[in-house]
Amino acid sequence: MRDYVRVNIWYKAITIKHHIFNIVKVQIWYRMITVKHHIRNFIRVKIWHRMITVKHHIRNFVRVMIWHKMITVGHYIRHFPYYSKALWRRIMFHYTAPGESYANKGHFFYLKNHWSRHYQMQISLAENVLESHDADLLILGKDCVYYSTACWVRAAKNIGVKTALIPFDEASSDTLAEHRFDHKEHLILSEADEEIAAQHPEWVYEYKEQRLLLLSSPQIAALNELNISPANPWAYNSSNCDRILLDSEFQKSKYTQTNAVDQQLAVTGAVYQDLLAASYKNAKLKRKELLDSFGWKDDKLLILGSLTPNKLSERDVELEFSDYFEMLSYWTKCLIKDNRFNVILCLHPSVNYSEVSFLENYGVKIIREDTATLIGVCDVYVVDCSATSRWALAAGKLVIDYDLLRYGLDFHSSLDGIIHIQSKKDFESVLDKLANGELEPERAIVKSRADAGFWGEFDGRASSRINEECLRLISDHNL
Repeated sequence: MRDYVRVNIWYKAITIKHHIFNIVKVQIWYRMITVKHHIRNFIRVKIWHRMITVKHHIRNFVRVMIWHKMITVGHYIRHFPYYSKALWRRIMFHYTAPGESYANKGHFFYLKNHWSRHYQMQISLAENVLESHDADLLILGKDCVYYSTACWVRAAKNIGVKTALIPFDEASSDTLAEHRFDHKEHLILSEADEEIAAQHPEWVYEYKEQRLLLLSSPQIAALNELNISPANPWAYNSSNCDRILLDSEFQKSKYTQTNAVDQQLAVTGAVYQDLLAASYKNAKLKRKELLDSFGWKDDKLLILGSLTPNKLSERDVELEFSDYFEMLSYWTKCLIKDNRFNVILCLHPSVNYSEVSFLENYGVKIIREDTATLIGVCDVYVVDCSATSRWALAAGKLVIDYDLLRYGLDFHSSLDGIIHIQSKKDFESVLDKLANGELEPERAIVKSRADAGFWGEFDGRASSRINEECLRLISDHNL
């Protein structure tokens, strides 16, 4: 009995193990079959999907390409006249010979006609603007041939509007030439350039052994064809305006030397003179308030420095400075060296205060006021090749003109009262002389010239005279 029970238990155990083993086998086999099935089906589905997708993309790609070609063909057909001209122009530029401005006469005349149409459009636009505003007088602050001002003057004359030029700045012919020196479009190189130079010699200027044209040959030809070329293009503000209103007899003498017609010229004074006159009346009070606000004593010269804009990237000559920060830092440190002067700085209109605010860490003060209102309170004006130097001369202030970027310009270079400098050594030397009182004779000469009215009348009536001259011009029917 006992053995029977044992055998049965053993058999049951074997049977259970067998079933468990078979179940596991079956489960594993089923799982494997299922996984294989899913993998195979997955691969089939992916291959099928890829094939469908590829076919879809191929079909759509062909459709898009056909559609694009149709659109492109239609575009070229519609714009054929434009593209044919553009292709011809590209061929002309491609085959331009080295060292020449124009490949042939056809290219030159194409560009001349282009500029002629451009100037005619500018004239038409100016006429529309002046007529829409029912203008009686057109006033320009500058009239230079490389702007469109000549077109505006012609437009005004076409519709009977009087014109006046009130020049706000000055530059010499050398200044204009320096900006065009070594530029291919201004060099006389081709036969067309030579022909234009022979026909219009007033457009030619020799500078540093280069013969230069102020504008390109096609532009010059177009301007002369339309009869809007100035009498003396290389003279700054050579204008066809009915009147040129000048600030002084000295300025009038300069314009007379540039072939300006006497009938054009009228000495009225300039608005800046009225600003200087107004600041002069309260100069002592304003100076005291300015010095008190900074806690300075009035026991040393007050220098006003004009912060020059950053133009280092424009210069391809050797400079003493590698960047704008270094240049301004050196310039400022020289002014404040040994605390010999009280120094205030004013901003050029194109200089942002945030660019130069770091200079105040050196002990100078940056005043954000109009330069003309500050010149009256200073003793010496330090500047970099600025037309505002004549403001200081007119106010009887010595000018130290440090040519930081070595433009070599000649603003009033023949006049006593402006000290021109081009190097660090000279700048430091001049400031030493100023501190030691060695420049007092120069300061006295400038003061005496200003008192004698050499730079115009400082009676506060320049604005009124300008207004009167403009009204007289409008009512003058003989022009």
